[in-house]
This record gives sequence, structure tokens and C-alpha cells, in this order.
Amino acid sequence: MSEYLPVRHDPAAPTLTNEMTTILAFEPDVFISMTAGNPCLLAIQEAGQSGLYDDINAKGGALFTPSVCKGIEAYMKPAGPYASCHRIANSKSLQN
Repeated sequence: MSEYLPVRHDPAAPTLTNEMTTILAFEPDVFISMTAGNPCLLAIQEAGQSGLYDDINAKGGALFTPSVCKGIEAYMKPAGPYASCHRIANSKSLQN
């Protein structure tokens, strides 16, 4: 990895649109969401709606969401088709 772009968000914000716009402009190969609670759902949905998923997928990259966001009923089911685009990251899956 040659460079990365950390983007913080307000956990109480109703959207992550501004944050996704910033990330999309960076043109990443990989997206790693490190959040919890309702922003889990927002990050998954907005990555899909903004075109970030399509851009990263076209490059052969991947999108990751933390293991605290893997709840089917709370986060994955409401995210709809975008949920299947994200891999669940945890400390074991990231070890060499």
C-alpha cells in the first residue's frame, strides 16, 4: 500500500455522503470501513450508491466492513444488494 486516506465521520450523522464523496475522489483500490452502529449500514449503502463499489470492483479491489457490522438483521439485510459487496474484516482474517 503506497498511500491511504483516513476519513472520520460523526457517528450521529444521518448520512455519510460527504465522507463518501471525499473517498471517491481519492480513487481507492480498497475501502476499509472501521465504524460501528448505524454508520455500518450507512457505509455499506453509500459505498454502493455513490459508485465506490463499482470503481473498486473494476480495479479488482475489495471493500471491507468490521466484524461488529456483520449482524444480518441490523446491518446486512437493510443494506440490500450492497451487503454482498463487502467482506467482513476481523483480526484473524487480516493476519498473514
